[in-house]
Amino acid sequence: MNLVDTHLTPILGIDIHFTTSWNPFHPFIGFVMDPMDYVPFIGATVNVNGFKRGVSDTQGIIIPLVHFPIVGAFIMAPIIGHDSMNFFGAERVYAEGSRLSGKGYFVMTCNDIGIPLTIQPGHKKFWHLIPTIYAPTSYSLPISYGAPVNIGDPLVPDWAGMLKGLAMSFGFGAIMHFARKGMNKLLKKIAGKDNRISKKLCEMGFEPINLVNGSVLYEGTDFAFQGIMPLEWRREWSSDNDYVGILGHGCQNNYDLDVILDPEEDAIGVRIEDGRVLGFPMLDEGEEAYIRSEHLTLRRENGVFETYDHKSRITKTFERVYAAETDRWRLTSIRNVSGHTTQLQYEAGKLQEISDAAGRKIRLEYDGYSEVRRVVLLSADERENETLVEYSYNKAGDMIGVTDAMGKTTHIEYENHLMTSKTDRDGQTFYWEYQGEGKKARCIHTWGEGGYQEGWIEYHPEEGYNVVVNGENEKTIYRYTPEQLVTSVEDELGVHERYEYTEYNEVYREWDGEGRMTGYCYDERGNLTGVVHPDGTEETRAYDEEDRLITETDALGNRRVLVYHEPSQDGTPVNGEGQLSAVIEADDRATFFEYDTRGLLSSVSLDDRTVHLEYNEQNNLVSVKNEKGVGTQWNYDHKGNVLSVLTSAGARQTFRYDRLNRVTSITTGKRTTNLRYNSYEDVVEASEGFHRVKYKYSPMGDILQREGEDGSVLRFAYDRMDRLRMLTNEHGEEYTFDRNLRGEIVGETGFDRMHSRYMRDRSGRVIREERAGGRWTEYEYDQRGRLTRSSFSDGTIEAFSYDALGRLTEARNATGSVSMEYDEGGRVVKECFSGGLPGDKGTTVENIYDDLGNRIETRTSLGSVVQNSFDEDGLLSRVTASGGGGENWEEKIVRDSEGLKIEKIFSGGIRMIRTYDAYGNVISQKSRSFRQDGYDRRYAWNASGRLQSVIDGITGGRTTYAYDAVGSLMSARYEDGTDDYRMPDAAGNVFRSRDRRDRKYGKGGRILHDRHYDYLYDVEGNLILKTPRRGLTQHPNHEVSEESGTHIAWQTGDYAYEWYGNGMLKEVRL
Repeated sequence: MNLVDTHLTPILGIDIHFTTSWNPFHPFIGFVMDPMDYVPFIGATVNVNGFKRGVSDTQGIIIPLVHFPIVGAFIMAPIIGHDSMNFFGAERVYAEGSRLSGKGYFVMTCNDIGIPLTIQPGHKKFWHLIPTIYAPTSYSLPISYGAPVNIGDPLVPDWAGMLKGLAMSFGFGAIMHFARKGMNKLLKKIAGKDNRISKKLCEMGFEPINLVNGSVLYEGTDFAFQGIMPLEWRREWSSDNDYVGILGHGCQNNYDLDVILDPEEDAIGVRIEDGRVLGFPMLDEGEEAYIRSEHLTLRRENGVFETYDHKSRITKTFERVYAAETDRWRLTSIRNVSGHTTQLQYEAGKLQEISDAAGRKIRLEYDGYSEVRRVVLLSADERENETLVEYSYNKAGDMIGVTDAMGKTTHIEYENHLMTSKTDRDGQTFYWEYQGEGKKARCIHTWGEGGYQEGWIEYHPEEGYNVVVNGENEKTIYRYTPEQLVTSVEDELGVHERYEYTEYNEVYREWDGEGRMTGYCYDERGNLTGVVHPDGTEETRAYDEEDRLITETDALGNRRVLVYHEPSQDGTPVNGEGQLSAVIEADDRATFFEYDTRGLLSSVSLDDRTVHLEYNEQNNLVSVKNEKGVGTQWNYDHKGNVLSVLTSAGARQTFRYDRLNRVTSITTGKRTTNLRYNSYEDVVEASEGFHRVKYKYSPMGDILQREGEDGSVLRFAYDRMDRLRMLTNEHGEEYTFDRNLRGEIVGETGFDRMHSRYMRDRSGRVIREERAGGRWTEYEYDQRGRLTRSSFSDGTIEAFSYDALGRLTEARNATGSVSMEYDEGGRVVKECFSGGLPGDKGTTVENIYDDLGNRIETRTSLGSVVQNSFDEDGLLSRVTASGGGGENWEEKIVRDSEGLKIEKIFSGGIRMIRTYDAYGNVISQKSRSFRQDGYDRRYAWNASGRLQSVIDGITGGRTTYAYDAVGSLMSARYEDGTDDYRMPDAAGNVFRSRDRRDRKYGKGGRILHDRHYDYLYDVEGNLILKTPRRGLTQHPNHEVSEESGTHIAWQTGDYAYEWYGNGMLKEVRL
């Protein structure tokens, strides 16, 4: 039995080093101390008596830091080290994945004979390895620094830990090697003087600008075809990018990628889609390297390079395609995990053609220039080729025009390669002004016509902060590291949001304005393994050796497991190899996934139910069916757009598209909806038959106006930062929003001119609401931002409790409470309703579920029991109810192949029968009892899917329905010839007469009087009196209150209403 090893454990011994002096023996006097155990994120977290634990790969240091000889001086050999390593550890006791070491045992210290435990890269040639040799020639002293903590296991050599240590030491040595070599030197040669950080870490603003380094970004997707491997043509221009590619100066295309070798620097540069160049070590055949911050592996094999993205699981292959480019490999294929591939072809070093997994081909046309002039979609016979996008350039190689397939052009102007203005396809122009020259230029002022998205930026890089002022004169200060990572954001109100990062630029911790911290944990590959929330709850994840998610564990310990199809042991092909095979939930429910020979998902199974999927030759999903053959079918055009949808019941829906692949018409049965667009994706007119609605938009795509067929207009107004400020309804009434200097809503005035004010905490949560008449509500929250308490001005309180997953477990107010319990699947298994009085046990409702999550029984403490049965498709087929002092009751449900209810059989012999059309509309409904019809209705529907008439099958009477221009129900004529009107006006206020004169509405849709009653309201707009008495108030919106001396007392014939502070009805007096 040994004491557990810790830091500061003394080590004594003798090392053997062959030096220039005749004496090989050198004393080792040191102690256990591994600096890596104190490194944030990757260091040790296990302590023994306040000291870091010692495991088999924990190192130690010699007290003089370097060896000294017993006699004379020596010249240090290259492989001499000056440290120790525990190496020996417990046979069965582990700490943080390594064997726990003991004191009073052998320790491996540096020698010139022994075994290698660490490896360093060579100083000149990276892969020339220099080992450090160790031998068990020293001993750790068994001194305890607190209460004894012992290991009962025997101590054994940790050979697996040795291999891990070799790999880790080489990895850290490689990092230091490239720090010494200066990877930035390579990046300067390939990407220019400065390489950017990932866009996901940038703080962007305005239209859009990097608010840290001041670079301007303009990106767009000019066309895209959906499929198993989407073909998307994307471009990204940045003012700090001086790369000249197929789309001109500073513009990166997602297919214009390459690998560049720099033998002088012993390194490789890989250009990725956002225009950055990533630096890798020089690789020989069969070698690979991984960049954690990008989750990207580069490998070199068979004369080509491949990158593998561990998040998207996409492999890109790079080959030498042009003899004149000896150190450049171009992107030639993109492959997903199923093996579906997009191919790229070149001629004389120029990208000429791209073929996707669906067999589509696009051709790039240069017209004799170095930049692409147009991109064409090729037809099968090349007689009906379609131009997808066209580009134009100035003499300096800047892209000055982008023309889409509809012939609409975006115009761009430059000055010394810097974009100074951009006029979009709808004619809106944005402008940029810069400070400095070239790629180091920083935008200091930007604006759009009309003042949209205007802003100014002041840069203080030496001090590490910038000041940003927007068009509403709101100031924000961004502080950042030399690597341009934002560490804090301070607004005009003094609120700080803070961020910390790992050494790999991963978000490590973040604090909101109230100081609540959220932490993030990562494994050594950079996969997110845990999230620690401000309340201390934590969710964890685990990954396999291929960085695939394999488990998710929530804050209560419920675990979700993901399983993947693995390769066969004998090498035979496995359908869906590497893809998801099963998902096992915390309650052991499992969903299974199978794939066809093309690697496409072919079936999904849950318990005994399976859904089958089929695909066409372009790998588009064409059919989804259950085991009975019931399902849906799809048909596509050559671009991958859905042309039609057909259900098993015969319902068909068809679609038409324009040249930008936007849906222009949808036909469902006899109903066709037509859509018209502006130059982008915004619908400006929707019509159906004689009905139409029109829309207008702001330059940023926000809706400005909706105009109905009757001419009514709903308008929206925004500030210069595109935040909603006012809504004007069809009657000209205004709903306005007040905002603070952070842009948060702090007040609103409704259509009825009632005003509310909001006070917020430093994280933006509303903590107090003040309303008319001095009424208010105060709010409290837990550390996760969930509402825990609402206090009202009338003295009432609402309280809420949650479990660690944020699920509501109890809600309580002045009149009672309800509590809930959940199972592992998140289903409510128990509810308790109580009046909240002492001794009141309340009423309990318990639910029981089957293995598929269907609720099969509900039981109450009052003795009632409801049982449910389900068919093989998981649909409700039978309900029985018993107990509670009443008669037992039963309902049986019969369904058609589509799952629609066609017959319900009730206790007592009553049967309800329904029939449907192909679109699921009920067309007849009958009830029978003891062979006698008791109810018979037939339904007719118009082309818009609205109920047109109902015929009584017994009397022959007919009821018809009429609708207004926007489809709202307007009137019904019954079989006795009487009319029932529900005539809405433009704002939706409903009248009961054709001429809309039977009642009057005030502002905000508040009814003031009808043919029988006047309606009076309190200062918050709650109805407090409905009275047949007329003229009791002169207030234009019938507002009365005790505070203003206008309160009207109840009398016989009136209806009086009283309300709680939370807006719930408290009492009605008749």
